[in-house]
Amino acid sequence: GFVVGYLVCALVVGILVEKIYKAGISSARRIVLVIISLAAGLFCCYALGMVWFMHLTGSGLVEGLMGCVVPFLIGDGLKIALATVLIDRLRGFGIITRF
Repeated sequence: GFVVGYLVCALVVGILVEKIYKAGISSARRIVLVIISLAAGLFCCYALGMVWFMHLTGSGLVEGLMGCVVPFLIGDGLKIALATVLIDRLRGFGIITRF
């Protein structure tokens, strides 16, 4: 479930971030939209992985959240913050040029 979720996450984030940068949005608003895009991708990953976990184990929503989502929220939040900074900086240095 999480393997498929990672693929969907990459697709969602890639499409959204590319659209954000192509739109020429101002810096502060762009950063907020990138964070939202990364969170949307993470939600897709969590959702698909958790649903598959619940299916395999026969557990309910609370057990799925507590086993598959809650323990990783702080770390994933930090990764979203780091990725947001990296996307903006690398694009500024010309390392990321696609969008």
